[in-house]
Amino acid sequence: MRKIRQHLTYSKVAATLAVFLAAGGVAWAASSSGGVIHACYKKRGGALRIAGRCRHGERPLSWNHIGPVGPRGSRGFTGKTGAAGAAGSTGLQGPVGKEGPKGETGQVRAWATITPGNPAKIKEGSHGVVSAKTFSGITCVFLEPSIEVASTSPVVTSKIEDIPFAASPGSCSEGQTQGVQVKGFDHAGFANTTETFSIVVP
Repeated sequence: MRKIRQHLTYSKVAATLAVFLAAGGVAWAASSSGGVIHACYKKRGGALRIAGRCRHGERPLSWNHIGPVGPRGSRGFTGKTGAAGAAGSTGLQGPVGKEGPKGETGQVRAWATITPGNPAKIKEGSHGVVSAKTFSGITCVFLEPSIEVASTSPVVTSKIEDIPFAASPGSCSEGQTQGVQVKGFDHAGFANTTETFSIVVP
């Protein structure tokens, strides 16, 4: 008996108790102690007993102690990006802002509405255009002497949108006076300046 006691340790007693409880000791102890289970042992001698209450000289046997917190693990891998969410509904239209201040009047050196002919007819209210003549289906527009024709970039438009016009400053002349050559093109691509056009020289 003495040799057996020498080999009894706390860990061995706890292991024996675990086997006992797994084999059905829990049910027996619970029924005999009113639902409260105590595992008692004597530190001297290692006597083990399961009952509803520990006797004098016995100590409760405990297990499942919470151990110290372990070191923090390394950071895990970043997860995959989730799928894009559905587009939100369109917000309400905001109120119309206040009208901004009126800009300065643009600097236009010449403008006119011209009907081709020899001489061409210039509509009243023109500015900076002296005269115009049509030669061989091409109209030459002459500007005031103060305007250097070669440095201009005229813009020509027509009331009939499907007839394009081209303006070439300095490509026509009468004597020593240079003019702006205006040529229109019909659907077949032939020169056509019979339509009334407007010219603006910035």
